[in-house]
Parts: sequence; C-alpha cells; structure tokens
Amino acid sequence: MAVMLLIGFYVMGLGLIAVVVGINILMCFSRAPVTAILALPFTAAAFFLVGRAFYASLRLRPREIAGVAVPESEQPAVWSAIRTAAAAAGTAPPDCLWIDSRFNASVYEQTRWLGLRPGQRHLVVGAPMLVALSPARLDAVLAHEFGHFAHRDTHLLPIVMRGRSGLAAALRTASFFKTANVSNGRWLVTVQILVVRLIHAYAVGFLKTTQKISRSQEYLADRISAELCGRDTAAAMLSDLPAYGAAYHFYRARFADVGTGLGLVPMPEELFAGFGRMLDESRWQTAVEAQRPAPPVRKPTPFDSHPPIADRVAALRALPSDGRPEDKSSDRAVDRFDDAAVLLAAVARSEAQRADKHAVDWDTLADAVARARARNIAGPLIAAIRMLNGTPATLAGFFDRVEAGQMEVVLHRMLTPAQVGYTTSNPAVALEIGARALASALPAWINAELAEAGLVRWKHSWAGAPVLDAQGVPDDLNEALAALLGAEPSQAGPAAAALRDILKGAGVPV
Repeated sequence: MAVMLLIGFYVMGLGLIAVVVGINILMCFSRAPVTAILALPFTAAAFFLVGRAFYASLRLRPREIAGVAVPESEQPAVWSAIRTAAAAAGTAPPDCLWIDSRFNASVYEQTRWLGLRPGQRHLVVGAPMLVALSPARLDAVLAHEFGHFAHRDTHLLPIVMRGRSGLAAALRTASFFKTANVSNGRWLVTVQILVVRLIHAYAVGFLKTTQKISRSQEYLADRISAELCGRDTAAAMLSDLPAYGAAYHFYRARFADVGTGLGLVPMPEELFAGFGRMLDESRWQTAVEAQRPAPPVRKPTPFDSHPPIADRVAALRALPSDGRPEDKSSDRAVDRFDDAAVLLAAVARSEAQRADKHAVDWDTLADAVARARARNIAGPLIAAIRMLNGTPATLAGFFDRVEAGQMEVVLHRMLTPAQVGYTTSNPAVALEIGARALASALPAWINAELAEAGLVRWKHSWAGAPVLDAQGVPDDLNEALAALLGAEPSQAGPAAAALRDILKGAGVPV
C-alpha cells in the first residue's frame, strides 16, 4: 500500500507537468500566443514544485545520531540481551548500538534504492530509559522494536518517509507560490490554489493511510514483546513508559536544565545519575506510581502513528495468561553495562546543548539558580528604586528612601500601570497592593544580598525546591524584617533603620 501510494504521488506530479505542458502547447498554437507568454511563470513554478517534491522524496538524508556508539566487544552482556530480543522477534540483531539522551528506543535501517535495498541496522536506546526501566522491562521494549522487523514493517518504512518528505516539500513550495506576488492575472492565482488543494488532499490521504498502517503494526509488535517477556510484564512496560517519560521531562525542566539560561549544567557524570536519584525519592516514586494505572487519555485522530496506550495495554491484558508473573524488580537496566557511570557521562557530553555551558555540582547549580530567581522576584522593587533614584538600584537606596519617610512613594512606584488606573480613586487599596508586592520582593532582595555576602546559600534537594541554608543570618534579622513589613508606611522609617543596622553589622553593604 505504501509503495502504491508513493507511485501515485509520482504519477500525480508527472500528470501535473503533462497538463501544464499541454496547455502551453495549445496556447502556442492558438490565436493568443501572448497568453502563453503570460503563463510561463506558472509553468516554471509547476516544474519547480514537482522537481523539488521528487528531489525531497528520492534523496533521504542519513539519520544523524547524537549519542555514543557501544560496540559488542565492550559490552558483551548487553549485546547478548539484544540478540535474545532480536531472536525472539525472528529477525537479525542490529549492526550498531547507540545510547543517546532521549527517553526513547528505536530500530531503523539506512536503506537504499527507495528503501527496497536494506542497509545497516541501528538500535538507539535512551540513557534515561536505561535508568528508569528494569532489565526485563527494557527487554520488552527491545522485543517490541525488533517486532516491527518481524513483519517487515520497518523494511518499507523509508518508502513511507520518502513519500511524506516529498509531499511536505511540495506543500511548502506550493504554499510559497500561492502567497507570492503574482502579476499575471487572477486566473493564475486560481490555478495555483487548485494545485495546492490537490497536493494537500493527497498528502492528507497519504498520511491517514500510512498512519493507520503504523497503528496496526504497534499491536503486532506488542504481541512479540509479550511472547518474550510475558503478557503482564509487556503490559506493565507500556504503562510505565508515559509515567517515566513525564518524570524525565519534569527532571530536565526542574533540575537538569534549570540553569541553562545562566550557562550552567550539571556535571556529565551527574546528568543521568541524577534522574535515578530523583526516581529514588519517595515523592517522585508516588507521582510515577499514580500515573501507571491511568496512562494519559487523548482523543485519537486519524493522524496518530500509535494507538492510545490504554488501548494497547487492554489488548495485551486480553491475551491468554502465559503463567509468567509481572516483573517488579527494582534493578535498573543500566547496571547491565560495564562501567555504566563512564558511559552515561559520555552520553551527557554528547549533548549539543552542553557544548558552551559550564558544568557544576548540584549545590552550585541550585544556588546560582535560586539567586537569579530571588533577584527576579525582587524585580518590581529593584525597578521602583531605579526609577526613583535614576541610578542603578541598591538595597542602600531603598533604605535611604524609607528612612526619609518615602515608603508610600516606593509602594506606589511598585504598582503596575493597570493597578495604578484601578486604584486611583482609592489610595488605601493602592497602598495595600504595593505592600503585598513589597512583602515578596524585599525578602528576596535581602536573601540575594546575603548570598552575595556569603552569609546564606541554597542547597540542592531531590525532594523539591532548593533549601536555604541561613546559618550565617543574624538571629534578629527575620524579626526586624517582619517589623518593617508590618509597619504603617508613614511610620516605617525607624523599622527600616533597625533592619539596616542588622544587615550592616552582618557585612551586607547597605
């Protein structure tokens, strides 16, 4: 079916060229040769459109892998498990094994001759998947991936991909000509729109059909996974993947990538090991366990390449029992590797986004990010002091204003333009809104300055947000800060002076 659809794509393109050439010939022999000249831009556009689409489908670039190659000579135990999974699927093992940084696993071939001639077979497994899954559940993943080859699914996959690449290129080119400036008449625009609609309709039909094929292949591959590892383990693996995938996404956003904007990343040997430590934390264990029984539910569409996880799990559970219990091992697949820590560090170094970043330990990363966040929270107050003084804002400038009896001025300056307009008729409400903004901004600014003075430091915690180590903070600082925030704006001067003296005594330049 995929081959016939791709042939139909070429026939449609050649047919379009034939129609355009025929129209030009008729125009040349007609009594209106000027019209043929005016149609030349559309003729050239049609040739370019079809040529670009054919080029994109015929020339499929080799897939690039940003990971680490693992030869069999270095990891015989791992390759033994891979060969077992491939044998269970009744297909040949891969020629190359790659470990990358994505939470995914895939098998593909670098084919030639439109995908009809097989080439090197590659297995790509994500390091986070090795950290999250047990050996038996990883075997279930591998058996599923090799299961596609058992039915020759991936043998023709390059043909499908070529068809999609060609149609995508045709759509992009046709859309460009549709939106380009045309000076040859309204009829030319109409014809261009018809061409775009023709290609779009074929692309939609091609995608719907090939995705339907892909969905049926997933069920067949799941059954091969169950044959190797057991029905219940295969079903449990499918339930695990969305939960662990979401956990890894959270880990990157909350911990590993949180400092990239500051040019900081975790040490290479800590990037994936940290994911394992987060999963060991009881809080995240509970979160992962809560997602397992109820995988994400999304209304399926004809364009989905995979059936819903819940449907696939139900299909596996409906198989006859094979008597094999579900794997509930706490072991990790990464432990199959010799020198696993060295391998994971190498995978981390292969990440392109780490190339220009400085690697630091977790506490240094947490401290730098927390300081930046503190200054961001203090931003409205810092901006208010900068506007009032006309110079770079300092904590000393804030205390100067408050001690001079200008707390109300500071509070009003912290209001947003919308808040100013809303509270113009009610000054008391304006002061209350400003006081609430100050209650979050001032402690953050003080903490940032204490950190600069070396008196406080944030420490990393897998349980959640960084923990503030405030052992160097004077005992009476919090009480003085509370007194200032609770004072009436017109009477805040003495409280500000008291807090300033405490900070100055601790070594903070105020």
